[in-house]
Amino acid sequence: GRTLYYKAVVSTQSTGSQIEGLVNGVPSLHVACKFTTNLLNQPSLQKQLFSVCLLSHLAVQYPIQQTLAACNEMLAWAQTGQCSIVWTVLSLESFIRIAKAFPP
Repeated sequence: GRTLYYKAVVSTQSTGSQIEGLVNGVPSLHVACKFTTNLLNQPSLQKQLFSVCLLSHLAVQYPIQQTLAACNEMLAWAQTGQCSIVWTVLSLESFIRIAKAFPP
């Protein structure tokens, strides 16, 4: 089902353009937001980076309360010190997308 679909996307090391295609075909925004949150808790830097990138594209495509809540959860996770400096630097482009989707 959906879980297998998302796992396949992660395992292929998706690029930005592939993520945009994925976001356009998201069958459930709720499942996708929960999926990104679950990926952040994985020990793999690659999965954590994919998570924030996917979430940023979801925020642009669906700038609604549910996506904002997921973005806030991701930022809270980052502020706890669970992320590395490498994750932070490599996530900057995603942070910019999120900021454009949800301006102050």
